[in-house]
Amino acid sequence: MCRSVTGENKTVSRRFFVKSLFSVIFATLLLNPLFGLPFAGEQEDRRLSVALKLFPSFLSADPQLAHKKNAKGQLHLLILYSNRLNQAMDLAKGLQSREKLRGLPLLVEAVALSDIPLYEDQQIAGMFLSQPADEALPGVIEAARQHGVMLVSPFQGDVEAGVAGGISITDRVLPYLNMAALRACQIELKPFFLRVAKRYE
Repeated sequence: MCRSVTGENKTVSRRFFVKSLFSVIFATLLLNPLFGLPFAGEQEDRRLSVALKLFPSFLSADPQLAHKKNAKGQLHLLILYSNRLNQAMDLAKGLQSREKLRGLPLLVEAVALSDIPLYEDQQIAGMFLSQPADEALPGVIEAARQHGVMLVSPFQGDVEAGVAGGISITDRVLPYLNMAALRACQIELKPFFLRVAKRYE
């Protein structure tokens, strides 16, 4: 009997994706509020760390990710900040150390919120908020929607405000998705990712 190599590859790929996603979620359970966070600043930092670890999973869940590489064949990712450049650069460096995502090389940059318009003519695969965008948030959301870019934020209230992806931390850690925002960005995620995520309709 002939076997379908393509089918086997898809199965292996899906298993790897599922294993990777659950590994990240399981590893972040210890950051749950039930373990106690004494300071609001610490809680924000830990949410930031958790969300950054999940950021590649948000991107990998997009079946069209390979079509979002730039002219050099790279996935161009932006770590957005308002006034904490050093923190954003550290986050970008950490993400860049992955080197590849789904077999595609990464190009990760720390970019000021005010500089987003400079990237309008570039192919961007994903954006991550490293600081609350405050009054600039609507503009960031609109930029992501206009260019079909996955925008992820670790900060409470951002998903409800229109950011496509974030995290939900209760008795467990889950990806948090704004379904209307995803539709506005014309991003369709893999069914499994949708099943494990918390949704905001």
